[in-house]
Amino acid sequence: MPSANQNTLFNSIVGKKINLFNSLYLTNPNKIENIKSTKNVNEYQKINKSKIATLSFKISSFQKGPYYLELPSNLDAESVSITVNGHHLNNQDLGISNKLLNIGYYSPNIPIKITFKLNNEKTNLSGIRVLQFREHEFNQIIRQFNEKQPITQQTSPISLKLNYTARRDKILNSTIPYSKNWLILDNGKLLKTEKFAHTFLSARLSKGKHHLTLIYIPFAFLIGLIISIVSLIIIFILKPKKT
Repeated sequence: MPSANQNTLFNSIVGKKINLFNSLYLTNPNKIENIKSTKNVNEYQKINKSKIATLSFKISSFQKGPYYLELPSNLDAESVSITVNGHHLNNQDLGISNKLLNIGYYSPNIPIKITFKLNNEKTNLSGIRVLQFREHEFNQIIRQFNEKQPITQQTSPISLKLNYTARRDKILNSTIPYSKNWLILDNGKLLKTEKFAHTFLSARLSKGKHHLTLIYIPFAFLIGLIISIVSLIIIFILKPKKT
Protein backbone atom coordinates (compact mmCIF):
# COMPACT_ATOMS: atom_id res chain seq x y z
CA MET A 1 0.00 0.00 0.00
CA PRO A 2 1.34 3.47 -0.87
CA SER A 3 0.40 4.96 2.51
CA ALA A 4 2.22 2.15 4.34
CA ASN A 5 5.28 2.65 2.12
CA GLN A 6 5.31 6.37 2.88
CA ASN A 7 5.04 5.65 6.61
CA THR A 8 7.92 3.19 6.46
CA LEU A 9 10.16 5.58 4.53
CA PHE A 10 9.34 8.57 6.75
CA ASN A 11 9.92 6.62 9.97
CA SER A 12 13.23 5.32 8.62
CA ILE A 13 14.40 8.87 7.90
CA VAL A 14 13.36 10.53 11.17
CA GLY A 15 13.91 7.52 13.44
CA LYS A 16 10.38 7.53 14.88
CA LYS A 17 7.27 5.38 14.74
CA ILE A 18 4.31 7.46 13.62
CA ASN A 19 1.36 6.92 11.34
CA LEU A 20 1.18 9.83 8.90
CA PHE A 21 -2.44 9.13 7.98
CA ASN A 22 -5.78 8.87 9.71
CA SER A 23 -7.89 6.44 7.72
CA LEU A 24 -11.51 5.46 7.17
CA TYR A 25 -12.62 2.47 5.12
CA LEU A 26 -15.65 3.02 2.88
CA THR A 27 -17.89 0.00 3.46
CA ASN A 28 -21.49 1.19 3.89
CA PRO A 29 -22.86 3.43 1.12
CA ASN A 30 -25.40 6.07 2.12
CA LYS A 31 -27.25 5.92 -1.18
CA ILE A 32 -27.51 3.38 -4.01
CA GLU A 33 -29.28 3.61 -7.36
CA ASN A 34 -29.93 0.62 -9.62
CA ILE A 35 -27.55 -1.51 -7.54
CA LYS A 36 -27.80 -4.54 -5.29
CA SER A 37 -25.26 -6.38 -3.15
CA THR A 38 -24.01 -9.82 -4.17
CA LYS A 39 -23.04 -12.70 -1.89
CA ASN A 40 -19.44 -11.51 -1.95
CA VAL A 41 -18.28 -8.90 0.57
CA ASN A 42 -18.37 -5.32 -0.82
CA GLU A 43 -19.33 -6.54 -4.29
CA TYR A 44 -22.14 -4.73 -6.08
CA GLN A 45 -24.16 -5.60 -9.18
CA LYS A 46 -26.30 -3.58 -11.57
CA ILE A 47 -30.01 -4.37 -11.43
CA ASN A 48 -30.83 -2.99 -14.88
CA LYS A 49 -27.78 -3.26 -17.14
CA SER A 50 -29.02 -0.53 -19.49
CA LYS A 51 -29.36 2.13 -16.78
CA ILE A 52 -26.80 4.13 -14.79
CA ALA A 53 -25.81 2.50 -11.51
CA THR A 54 -24.29 4.57 -8.69
CA LEU A 55 -23.54 4.35 -5.00
CA SER A 56 -22.46 7.20 -2.73
CA PHE A 57 -20.59 7.52 0.54
CA LYS A 58 -20.95 10.60 2.74
CA ILE A 59 -18.39 11.43 5.40
CA SER A 60 -17.18 14.54 7.21
CA SER A 61 -13.57 15.67 7.34
CA PHE A 62 -12.19 14.89 10.80
CA GLN A 63 -9.04 17.05 10.84
CA LYS A 64 -7.64 19.93 8.84
CA GLY A 65 -5.33 18.82 6.05
CA PRO A 66 -5.02 17.11 2.66
CA TYR A 67 -7.29 14.14 1.98
CA TYR A 68 -6.68 11.19 -0.31
CA LEU A 69 -8.65 8.30 -1.71
CA GLU A 70 -6.76 5.01 -1.69
CA LEU A 71 -7.97 2.77 -4.51
CA PRO A 72 -7.16 -0.84 -5.39
CA SER A 73 -5.79 -1.28 -8.90
CA ASN A 74 -9.01 -2.91 -10.16
CA LEU A 75 -10.96 0.35 -9.74
CA ASP A 76 -9.60 2.12 -12.80
CA ALA A 77 -11.57 4.25 -15.26
CA GLU A 78 -12.79 1.19 -17.16
CA SER A 79 -14.37 -0.21 -14.01
CA VAL A 80 -15.81 2.86 -12.26
CA SER A 81 -16.22 6.61 -12.66
CA ILE A 82 -15.65 8.60 -9.47
CA THR A 83 -16.78 12.05 -8.36
CA VAL A 84 -15.88 13.82 -5.11
CA ASN A 85 -18.27 16.63 -4.14
CA GLY A 86 -19.33 16.78 -7.79
CA HIS A 87 -15.81 16.93 -9.23
CA HIS A 88 -14.58 14.12 -11.47
CA LEU A 89 -11.60 12.16 -10.14
CA ASN A 90 -9.00 10.88 -12.60
CA ASN A 91 -8.56 7.18 -11.88
CA GLN A 92 -6.93 6.16 -15.14
CA ASP A 93 -3.77 4.04 -15.25
CA LEU A 94 -3.74 2.87 -11.64
CA GLY A 95 -1.09 0.28 -12.46
CA ILE A 96 -0.79 -2.98 -10.57
CA SER A 97 -0.92 -1.70 -6.98
CA ASN A 98 -3.03 0.58 -4.81
CA LYS A 99 -2.85 4.29 -5.61
CA LEU A 100 -3.39 7.47 -3.62
CA LEU A 101 -5.51 10.10 -5.37
CA ASN A 102 -5.78 13.61 -3.94
CA ILE A 103 -9.38 14.62 -3.22
CA GLY A 104 -8.80 18.05 -1.70
CA TYR A 105 -7.73 20.07 1.34
CA TYR A 106 -10.42 20.37 4.01
CA SER A 107 -11.03 22.04 7.34
CA PRO A 108 -12.73 19.96 10.07
CA ASN A 109 -16.39 18.91 9.69
CA ILE A 110 -16.69 19.59 5.95
CA PRO A 111 -19.04 17.16 4.13
CA ILE A 112 -17.33 14.93 1.56
CA LYS A 113 -19.51 12.99 -0.87
CA ILE A 114 -17.80 10.27 -2.91
CA THR A 115 -19.86 8.71 -5.71
CA PHE A 116 -18.96 5.64 -7.75
CA LYS A 117 -20.68 4.94 -11.07
CA LEU A 118 -20.32 1.30 -12.06
CA ASN A 119 -19.20 0.74 -15.64
CA ASN A 120 -19.28 -3.06 -15.39
CA GLU A 121 -22.09 -5.41 -14.44
CA LYS A 122 -20.30 -6.35 -11.20
CA THR A 123 -17.69 -4.41 -9.22
CA ASN A 124 -15.92 -5.16 -5.95
CA LEU A 125 -15.27 -2.07 -3.84
CA SER A 126 -13.15 -3.73 -1.15
CA GLY A 127 -10.10 -1.88 0.13
CA ILE A 128 -11.25 1.70 -0.53
CA ARG A 129 -10.02 4.12 2.12
CA VAL A 130 -10.20 7.84 2.73
CA LEU A 131 -6.89 9.01 4.19
CA GLN A 132 -6.24 12.28 5.97
CA PHE A 133 -2.60 13.36 5.98
CA ARG A 134 -1.57 14.46 9.47
CA GLU A 135 0.02 17.66 8.26
CA HIS A 136 0.50 19.33 11.65
CA GLU A 137 2.27 16.30 13.16
CA PHE A 138 4.37 15.89 10.01
CA ASN A 139 5.55 19.52 10.06
CA GLN A 140 6.30 19.32 13.78
CA ILE A 141 8.49 16.21 13.42
CA ILE A 142 10.27 17.59 10.34
CA ARG A 143 11.03 20.84 12.19
CA GLN A 144 12.51 18.92 15.14
CA PHE A 145 14.42 16.65 12.78
CA ASN A 146 15.92 19.55 10.81
CA GLU A 147 17.10 21.28 13.99
CA LYS A 148 19.40 18.32 14.67
CA GLN A 149 20.83 18.11 11.16
CA PRO A 150 24.31 19.41 10.24
CA ILE A 151 24.57 22.48 8.03
CA THR A 152 25.57 21.50 4.50
CA GLN A 153 27.54 23.84 2.23
CA GLN A 154 27.58 23.43 -1.53
CA THR A 155 31.16 24.20 -2.54
CA SER A 156 30.70 23.53 -6.27
CA PRO A 157 28.04 22.14 -8.63
CA ILE A 158 29.32 18.61 -7.86
CA SER A 159 30.46 18.79 -4.23
CA LEU A 160 29.12 19.35 -0.71
CA LYS A 161 30.83 19.86 2.64
CA LEU A 162 29.60 19.46 6.19
CA ASN A 163 30.91 19.07 9.72
CA TYR A 164 29.30 16.52 11.99
CA THR A 165 29.94 15.21 15.50
CA ALA A 166 28.74 11.68 16.21
CA ARG A 167 28.15 10.90 19.89
CA ARG A 168 28.43 7.20 19.06
CA ASP A 169 29.04 4.96 16.07
CA LYS A 170 26.14 5.54 13.72
CA ILE A 171 24.97 5.61 10.12
CA LEU A 172 24.74 9.00 8.43
CA ASN A 173 21.64 8.96 6.24
CA SER A 174 20.97 11.53 3.54
CA THR A 175 18.14 12.35 1.16
CA ILE A 176 20.52 12.26 -1.81
CA PRO A 177 19.49 9.51 -4.27
CA TYR A 178 22.05 6.70 -4.10
CA SER A 179 24.55 6.47 -6.95
CA LYS A 180 27.96 4.84 -7.24
CA ASN A 181 29.09 8.18 -8.66
CA TRP A 182 28.90 9.76 -5.19
CA LEU A 183 32.12 9.65 -3.14
CA ILE A 184 32.17 10.51 0.58
CA LEU A 185 35.47 11.62 2.12
CA ASP A 186 35.87 11.84 5.91
CA ASN A 187 38.91 13.95 6.82
CA GLY A 188 40.28 13.00 3.40
CA LYS A 189 39.62 9.27 3.85
CA LEU A 190 37.25 7.56 1.42
CA LEU A 191 34.21 6.00 3.11
CA LYS A 192 32.19 3.06 1.87
CA THR A 193 28.75 4.23 0.73
CA GLU A 194 25.56 2.28 1.28
CA LYS A 195 21.88 2.44 0.37
CA PHE A 196 19.45 3.77 2.95
CA ALA A 197 15.79 2.71 2.58
CA HIS A 198 16.75 1.12 -0.75
CA THR A 199 16.94 4.62 -2.24
CA PHE A 200 19.21 7.15 -0.53
CA LEU A 201 22.93 7.63 0.04
CA SER A 202 24.38 6.78 3.46
CA ALA A 203 27.68 5.94 5.16
CA ARG A 204 28.84 4.56 8.51
CA LEU A 205 30.55 6.99 10.89
CA SER A 206 32.56 6.27 14.02
CA LYS A 207 32.18 8.24 17.24
CA GLY A 208 33.82 11.67 17.07
CA LYS A 209 34.19 14.72 14.84
CA HIS A 210 33.91 14.40 11.09
CA HIS A 211 34.74 16.78 8.24
CA LEU A 212 32.81 15.30 5.35
CA THR A 213 33.11 16.07 1.65
CA LEU A 214 30.64 14.63 -0.85
CA ILE A 215 31.75 14.65 -4.47
CA TYR A 216 29.77 13.53 -7.51
CA ILE A 217 32.01 12.09 -10.22
CA PRO A 218 30.32 11.05 -13.50
CA PHE A 219 32.60 8.06 -14.12
CA ALA A 220 30.85 6.90 -17.31
CA PHE A 221 31.16 10.37 -18.83
CA LEU A 222 34.85 10.64 -17.89
CA ILE A 223 35.63 7.19 -19.30
CA GLY A 224 33.86 8.09 -22.53
CA LEU A 225 35.75 11.38 -22.69
CA ILE A 226 39.11 9.65 -22.15
CA ILE A 227 38.33 7.06 -24.84
CA SER A 228 37.38 9.84 -27.26
CA ILE A 229 40.61 11.77 -26.54
CA VAL A 230 42.76 8.62 -26.93
CA SER A 231 40.99 7.79 -30.20
CA LEU A 232 41.65 11.28 -31.55
CA ILE A 233 45.33 11.03 -30.59
CA ILE A 234 45.66 7.64 -32.33
CA ILE A 235 43.95 8.96 -35.45
CA PHE A 236 46.26 11.98 -35.46
CA ILE A 237 49.38 9.78 -35.05
CA LEU A 238 48.34 7.28 -37.73
CA LYS A 239 47.17 9.91 -40.20
CA PRO A 240 49.44 9.79 -43.30
CA LYS A 241 51.68 12.82 -43.57
CA LYS A 242 51.55 14.86 -46.75
CA THR A 243 54.71 14.70 -48.82
